[in-house]
Amino acid sequence: MVDGPRFDAPIPGMSLTTEVGNRPWQQPPRFVDTKDVAEYYVEKLAEDNFADMLVDVAESGIPLTAIANTIQMNSVMQGIHSVDSGILALPVIMEMMLITVEAAGIEYNSGMDDTTSDKPMSTELLLSKLKDFSTEQMNKEPDDMPIPDIEIDTGGGLMSRRQ
Repeated sequence: MVDGPRFDAPIPGMSLTTEVGNRPWQQPPRFVDTKDVAEYYVEKLAEDNFADMLVDVAESGIPLTAIANTIQMNSVMQGIHSVDSGILALPVIMEMMLITVEAAGIEYNSGMDDTTSDKPMSTELLLSKLKDFSTEQMNKEPDDMPIPDIEIDTGGGLMSRRQ
């Protein structure tokens, strides 16, 4: 955490001061076809320096799904491919990463395991819970707490005529 104020932070509205089209993501992407995007990732992820970095990061417990999403979004920002092509290439990225970490023989978090118990409810279950809740609320007795008297100023508002 930074102790003092950050003077190197971007100024609000700074992104609006450049000409439209000057940013890489505002240009046509280098790869348009999903097959080309997948081949790009196969080549990039097969490099030795990537494998070493991936093993180090995977050992720290960061889910591989988060790493894969970060990689593809970085490529979108660099103008390599579009967002939809990146999402379609995610299975290729994940498979390459899984092969790499399994070959290294380390423990890793794939991010694809269902470790949470918060599964989405079916519509029927949700409606039955809502019905039970509304029936319970209707059967409750009103509180015996008195309602306080509140004085209302009827002198007028900002746009009222002067008296």
